[in-house]
Amino acid sequence: MKKVITFSSDFGWRESYAAEMKGAFFSELSNLSGDIGAFTVIDASHDLPKFDIRAGARMVNSLLKTYPKGSIHIIVVDPGVGSERRALAVSSNEQWFIGPDNGIFTPLRNSTSKIVEIDSALRKKSISRVFDGRDLFAPAAARLALDMEVGAHANGLTLFEEKMPIYEKSKISGEIIFIDSFGNLKTNIPFRKIPNGATVKLFGKNVDIKSCYNDSDIGTPVAIESSDNVLEIAVREGSAYEFFSAEPGAEVFVTW
Repeated sequence: MKKVITFSSDFGWRESYAAEMKGAFFSELSNLSGDIGAFTVIDASHDLPKFDIRAGARMVNSLLKTYPKGSIHIIVVDPGVGSERRALAVSSNEQWFIGPDNGIFTPLRNSTSKIVEIDSALRKKSISRVFDGRDLFAPAAARLALDMEVGAHANGLTLFEEKMPIYEKSKISGEIIFIDSFGNLKTNIPFRKIPNGATVKLFGKNVDIKSCYNDSDIGTPVAIESSDNVLEIAVREGSAYEFFSAEPGAEVFVTW
């Protein structure tokens, strides 16, 4: 089975940044006499929201849950590039995650088996100090793909505080934490915590809980269990973001 390498970033597709990062990976493999054909390279996403470290962390969590053991993931949402923040390779669930230590690895906090600070000597000579995806992370990924060392053992991860719902006797108070490209509103409320017969309320409007989008009328708000098992508010064949003019941080209530 070919080893899987994924690339994720907030670089977008208009510029050459994503292509340069992959090119650096393959160049390093070639320099190390690695067989380029032995790897499957996947662009997971280069449309992560700009500078949104939490969005990068969500990608880490998604990759962790769905990719096979042995996979290597480069994830670059790095507004602090060029600063003193560490560059890390983190092992979890027999996969490697490579990127900046800025909170992006928060989902790995309870499953990390090894943390390595990437040796700055691996950095490829460049006129830039602000493109670690190409000049440091990609060469490190190539070395890990060939089971080579990339640095020394390190301790701890930089974590951000995760927003948790509040549970009361007959009420859960949560909030919108993410808006996807469909305009669906993802909350921080685990769907399994919602009892049968509960009501969802956003901006004073009741939203019916259904099994899937198709259980509601076109253009009508609906609350469902998202693919990542949280409460999601959507509009069938429309945008809940536009319908509610909702932004991350907006309060969502579940009562029964």
